[in-house]
Amino acid sequence: MGVGTVCIRLERDDGHDGGAESLCSRHRGGSRASALAPPEQDQEEAVLPALDEPIGFERHIKAMFRPTDKKSMSFAFDLWSYDDVAQHANAILDRLRAGTMPCDGAWLPPKVDVVQRWIDDGKAP
Repeated sequence: MGVGTVCIRLERDDGHDGGAESLCSRHRGGSRASALAPPEQDQEEAVLPALDEPIGFERHIKAMFRPTDKKSMSFAFDLWSYDDVAQHANAILDRLRAGTMPCDGAWLPPKVDVVQRWIDDGKAP
């Protein structure tokens, strides 16, 4: 199988100078989840919180990312890790809004809006 390069540009949001960084991973076929892979049969659709419901990472944000999303992005960070997602939240949100994440199709706006609310409300665990 061929070798490919996957890159994601991450903006720093920790107040330090340094601008953006780009994470790249060279990989051989099979090392990342395929965007063409069938969806997980056992994965339940995440229930979106009500507009007045506080959003937490464990209950809402983590639940929206499927095992294939986690595996696909593992070269850059862990989508099921609060610390990783909180650190890269703005870059993740940018990708979700652009429709380039997840790899196999854009999220609907209400789902992306939950991530925006979580960030705006302080990124609760």
